[in-house]
Amino acid sequence: MTMTKTSLKSQAKFRPQFRPHTLATLLMLSGIVPATSWADDFAPFGDPAYDPVRKDEVLGLSVAEGLRYDSNVFRLSDDSITPATSEAGQKHDFISTTTLRAGFDKRFGRHRLFLLAAPSIVRYANFDQLNYVGGDFLADWSGLLGTTGRYGLNYEHIKVATDPADQLVPTGNRATKDQIGADLAVPTGPSWQAVTAWHADHTRNSSPTEQGGDNDGWAGDAGIRYAPVAGDNIDLRYRHSRYTYPNVIPSQLADNSYKQNEVELSGNWRLSEPSQLEGRTSYVKRSHDNFAERDFSGWIGSLKYIWRPTLATSSSFRIFRDIGAVTDSSASYAKSYGISIQPAWEATSKITFGGLLEWQRRNYNGFSVVFRPAERTAKAGLNARYAATRNWQFAFSVSDERRRSSDATRQYSDVISALAAEYKM
Repeated sequence: MTMTKTSLKSQAKFRPQFRPHTLATLLMLSGIVPATSWADDFAPFGDPAYDPVRKDEVLGLSVAEGLRYDSNVFRLSDDSITPATSEAGQKHDFISTTTLRAGFDKRFGRHRLFLLAAPSIVRYANFDQLNYVGGDFLADWSGLLGTTGRYGLNYEHIKVATDPADQLVPTGNRATKDQIGADLAVPTGPSWQAVTAWHADHTRNSSPTEQGGDNDGWAGDAGIRYAPVAGDNIDLRYRHSRYTYPNVIPSQLADNSYKQNEVELSGNWRLSEPSQLEGRTSYVKRSHDNFAERDFSGWIGSLKYIWRPTLATSSSFRIFRDIGAVTDSSASYAKSYGISIQPAWEATSKITFGGLLEWQRRNYNGFSVVFRPAERTAKAGLNARYAATRNWQFAFSVSDERRRSSDATRQYSDVISALAAEYKM
């Protein structure tokens, strides 16, 4: 299978400010969904702070337990041979995840220190060779500069399971990433700021078939921001990044280093009291150090419209176009196009429902020595959250994902249902 370089990789720039972990993170760390799946964007309840530290407190602790049923653990096609380590014809499994989350959140005048340790134990009932200990560890120091400026310093260590649908050989892979970063916003005048950010990261994969994706690199950007009122901003940035792949022998099929230049326009704008726009557009140019056949360039971007007609209901509509590298001989790069809809309903102060519909097409382009497939993926999901008490909350989700491809071996269907509970002390 082909793995696009969009997860745990150079395409993700350092976040400009700390954001509390959302419902998506609770679902991920509790075993609701694979870490690199669409749950990263599936947070239909706004941005609730699943940070274990309560407001106006310094220390916090929570324990979460999740149980997930996955009908197609390795994302195998109907006619694929099941891994030899499983029972004949078996693709499904029950997965449990236990997560302990400890947080420290302390303000020192205009500065803030946030620490999070969230180790997790993941256990498979049948495919026990996939069991692992992972989690997320974060240290963030940030502060205010003047009336509108700010700075941030960040370190994060994370170990998660990668999505089998994008693995070269779907036998289970764990990606470990260490990242350090910094960002700065300096006021230059009324409503204007000079902004810059930088990060360096180190990523390693556990599966031998995925270790070609091991990488080391850095990225930095600089630009200007226009922010006339709180919540409205437009950024124009230039970004440069360089990455190396220590386990790759350079050839026309794969290079071991590249540099990338990108000009990005992004922003958030409140159109009216119930509606808001979020978007970005970039021109990306990637140049490889040894084989120009692997180079690519093009426009990418996304636009999201958020509509909140009442205090209890909201919907978001998103369209996107992306471009990224791949790591096998099927193509030099892949273009993705898609659209998604996410409704949410806060039925009561304790019960919230959310949904997702998404369609995506991926085309493989550029240099190739084999047949280049085209793929279409459709996803649908529902979830619910119940905040039973101040200490207890529960989450449930069910999803259906189907991929169809011009290469029949890459087609699959997968249904996941899951339940998670968290106790915040």
